[in-house]
Amino acid sequence: MRAAVGAGKVREVKREKGRSRGTVVSYDKLWKLLIDRKMKKKDLREATSLSSAVIAKMGRGEPVHLETLMRICGALHCRLDEVVEINTAVI
Repeated sequence: MRAAVGAGKVREVKREKGRSRGTVVSYDKLWKLLIDRKMKKKDLREATSLSSAVIAKMGRGEPVHLETLMRICGALHCRLDEVVEINTAVI
């Protein structure tokens, strides 16, 4: 934690590395689904018109927009719970 000064006011700024506290997103189900369907991440990117940056973000286990997940589900004809798992816990 460090203090930041701006416009005559002092406020505390918390800096955390990595994911937000308490929420863990896992796309393991998606990667397994792709393997079962003999697809690569490139195939997913082309089928959904997602950028490689979004696919990379998911590969790092970072959260993505719900619209992105909906596009994936639409392209793969599956449900949301078949591609993502969200665990909330105090870390």
